[in-house]
Amino acid sequence: MDPTLRDRIHSMLGAAVASSIPAAGGFSPATRERLVLADGRRAFVKAATDEATAGWLRDEWRVYGALQAPFLPRVMAWEPESATLLLEDLGEAERAPPWTDAAVDAVLRGLDAVAAADPPAAVPALDSRAFSGWASIEADPEPFRRLTVCTDRWLKGALPVLVEAEAKAPLAGDSLLHLDVRGDNLFLRGGSAIFVDWNWARVGNAALDRAFWAPSLALDGGPSPEQVVGHAPELAAAVAGFFAHQSGLPVADATPAIRTFQFAQLQIALPWACRALDLPPSLAAGGCFGGVGRAK
Repeated sequence: MDPTLRDRIHSMLGAAVASSIPAAGGFSPATRERLVLADGRRAFVKAATDEATAGWLRDEWRVYGALQAPFLPRVMAWEPESATLLLEDLGEAERAPPWTDAAVDAVLRGLDAVAAADPPAAVPALDSRAFSGWASIEADPEPFRRLTVCTDRWLKGALPVLVEAEAKAPLAGDSLLHLDVRGDNLFLRGGSAIFVDWNWARVGNAALDRAFWAPSLALDGGPSPEQVVGHAPELAAAVAGFFAHQSGLPVADATPAIRTFQFAQLQIALPWACRALDLPPSLAAGGCFGGVGRAK
């Protein structure tokens, strides 16, 4: 651990760091480590390493600094100048997969609790422009075409349907949203879910958290999107469009692995959208994503 960060943690918690280990997961270059303190306490530190990660951590603080709820980890300390966040260590809590029925139900109950919470005043409303992936692909299809997940013929026929459905997706609402629910951003303890990494938090339609969790849940061996979200063609189009657009873009501040993960979620989300909208599979052989094909 960086000595400056070690000293900062000592000052923030009033105890020296006895040992630390890097925490697995995450796609940002922020420092993430599990700590054992000299007084026996355990903690988790998330600290900025550049201006981008500092901004993301300050975005997280809009939630942590305003709410105390069972679905949030306990905050131990926060230093805004350096964007250093200290939370309770959840490293011994249960993780998923495997996605048992009980684990899925715990997350769904947790998302209901998130939606029922009063959104902090500092959390902004959802910007619908962030979920116009198919419209962006219509304007510039080349990044998506390079993913080689469909033929040009399929894209020409399906794109108008996907753009129209995406534009009708019910995004507005007054519920607190996490918007980045996935297995490595949640813990299970005592039959309840605890969500971490709140930098994407917004206010909007509560159904979005289920819809954007659904592809990674299925990817991890959980139930299908239809079992979690129900019949929701417009939401399926919006989710698939988000991953379709993002997967083809260059990486800016996050690690390159984020595009690999987004592409993997696209391989669940696009077939879901095809089924929901009665579109033909994007690849004729083997259905949607029977394998990665070649654009023609």
